[in-house]
Amino acid sequence: MELVIGIDLGGTSIKLGVFDPNGNCLRTIILQTPKPATPQAVLSTMLEGINSLIEQNGTILALGVGTPGPVDAAGRVAKVAINLEGWDNVPLAEWLETRTGIPTILANDANCAGLGEAWLGA
Repeated sequence: MELVIGIDLGGTSIKLGVFDPNGNCLRTIILQTPKPATPQAVLSTMLEGINSLIEQNGTILALGVGTPGPVDAAGRVAKVAINLEGWDNVPLAEWLETRTGIPTILANDANCAGLGEAWLGA
Protein backbone atom coordinates (compact mmCIF):
# COMPACT_ATOMS: atom_id res chain seq x y z
CA MET A 1 0.00 0.00 0.00
CA GLU A 2 1.19 3.53 -0.76
CA LEU A 3 1.71 5.32 2.55
CA VAL A 4 2.86 8.78 3.59
CA ILE A 5 3.79 10.32 6.92
CA GLY A 6 2.29 13.63 7.98
CA ILE A 7 4.02 15.59 10.73
CA ASP A 8 2.57 18.43 12.79
CA LEU A 9 5.48 20.34 14.32
CA GLY A 10 4.33 22.25 17.38
CA GLY A 11 5.90 24.07 20.29
CA THR A 12 4.66 21.48 22.80
CA SER A 13 4.49 18.27 20.78
CA ILE A 14 5.39 16.72 17.45
CA LYS A 15 2.54 14.62 16.09
CA LEU A 16 3.25 12.06 13.38
CA GLY A 17 0.77 9.92 11.48
CA VAL A 18 0.83 7.33 8.72
CA PHE A 19 -1.83 7.86 6.06
CA ASP A 20 -3.14 5.84 3.14
CA PRO A 21 -4.09 7.40 -0.25
CA ASN A 22 -7.67 7.99 0.97
CA GLY A 23 -6.52 10.08 3.93
CA ASN A 24 -7.16 7.38 6.52
CA CYS A 25 -4.82 7.62 9.50
CA LEU A 26 -3.42 4.16 10.21
CA ARG A 27 -1.11 4.95 13.14
CA THR A 28 0.00 7.95 15.19
CA ILE A 29 2.85 8.88 17.47
CA ILE A 30 3.03 11.97 19.69
CA LEU A 31 6.45 13.05 20.93
CA GLN A 32 7.34 15.95 23.20
CA THR A 33 9.02 18.84 21.43
CA PRO A 34 12.51 19.07 22.90
CA LYS A 35 13.42 22.00 25.14
CA PRO A 36 15.10 24.07 23.89
CA ALA A 37 13.45 23.39 20.52
CA THR A 38 16.52 24.09 18.41
CA PRO A 39 16.44 22.91 14.79
CA GLN A 40 18.88 20.06 15.41
CA ALA A 41 17.07 18.86 18.55
CA VAL A 42 13.71 18.92 16.76
CA LEU A 43 15.19 17.12 13.74
CA SER A 44 16.50 14.37 16.01
CA THR A 45 13.10 13.92 17.65
CA MET A 46 11.33 13.91 14.28
CA LEU A 47 13.71 11.24 12.97
CA GLU A 48 13.00 9.10 16.03
CA GLY A 49 9.28 9.18 15.24
CA ILE A 50 9.75 8.69 11.49
CA ASN A 51 12.01 5.69 12.01
CA SER A 52 9.54 4.13 14.44
CA LEU A 53 6.69 4.52 11.94
CA ILE A 54 8.81 3.08 9.12
CA GLU A 55 9.64 0.04 11.30
CA GLN A 56 5.92 -0.51 11.98
CA ASN A 57 4.57 0.21 8.48
CA GLY A 58 7.26 -0.44 5.89
CA THR A 59 7.94 1.73 2.86
CA ILE A 60 6.90 5.37 3.07
CA LEU A 61 6.54 7.33 -0.19
CA ALA A 62 6.71 10.88 1.16
CA LEU A 63 6.86 13.10 4.24
CA GLY A 64 4.73 16.20 4.71
CA VAL A 65 5.55 18.60 7.54
CA GLY A 66 3.29 21.34 8.87
CA THR A 67 5.40 24.03 10.53
CA PRO A 68 4.27 26.85 12.87
CA GLY A 69 5.21 29.67 10.54
CA PRO A 70 5.90 30.55 6.92
CA VAL A 71 7.89 28.37 4.54
CA ASP A 72 9.52 29.25 1.24
CA ALA A 73 7.48 28.94 -1.97
CA ALA A 74 9.13 25.62 -2.86
CA GLY A 75 8.18 24.03 0.48
CA ARG A 76 11.78 23.37 1.43
CA VAL A 77 12.77 25.94 4.07
CA ALA A 78 11.07 26.82 7.37
CA LYS A 79 11.55 30.58 7.28
CA VAL A 80 10.68 31.27 10.92
CA ALA A 81 8.88 29.56 13.79
CA ILE A 82 8.21 31.99 16.61
CA ASN A 83 7.61 29.31 19.26
CA LEU A 84 10.75 27.31 18.35
CA GLU A 85 14.21 28.50 19.36
CA GLY A 86 16.68 29.38 16.60
CA TRP A 87 14.34 28.72 13.68
CA ASP A 88 15.46 31.10 10.96
CA ASN A 89 15.61 29.79 7.37
CA VAL A 90 15.99 26.14 8.41
CA PRO A 91 16.33 23.79 5.38
CA LEU A 92 14.22 21.14 7.12
CA ALA A 93 13.03 19.34 3.96
CA GLU A 94 16.61 18.85 2.78
CA TRP A 95 17.71 17.64 6.22
CA LEU A 96 14.89 15.09 6.39
CA GLU A 97 15.47 13.87 2.83
CA THR A 98 19.20 13.48 3.44
CA ARG A 99 18.64 11.41 6.59
CA THR A 100 15.64 9.33 5.44
CA GLY A 101 15.89 9.17 1.65
CA ILE A 102 12.18 10.08 1.52
CA PRO A 103 10.88 13.04 -0.55
CA THR A 104 9.73 15.79 1.83
CA ILE A 105 7.59 18.93 1.55
CA LEU A 106 6.93 21.66 4.13
CA ALA A 107 3.89 23.90 4.51
CA ASN A 108 2.43 26.22 7.12
CA ASP A 109 0.47 24.18 9.67
CA ALA A 110 -2.69 26.30 9.38
CA ASN A 111 -2.65 25.88 5.60
CA CYS A 112 -2.26 22.12 6.09
CA ALA A 113 -5.28 22.06 8.39
CA GLY A 114 -7.34 24.00 5.85
CA LEU A 115 -6.39 21.67 3.01
CA GLY A 116 -7.21 18.64 5.16
CA GLU A 117 -10.64 20.02 6.01
CA ALA A 118 -11.32 20.91 2.38
CA TRP A 119 -10.41 17.34 1.36
CA LEU A 120 -11.87 15.25 4.19
CA GLY A 121 -14.14 17.60 6.13
CA ALA A 122 -13.82 19.16 9.57
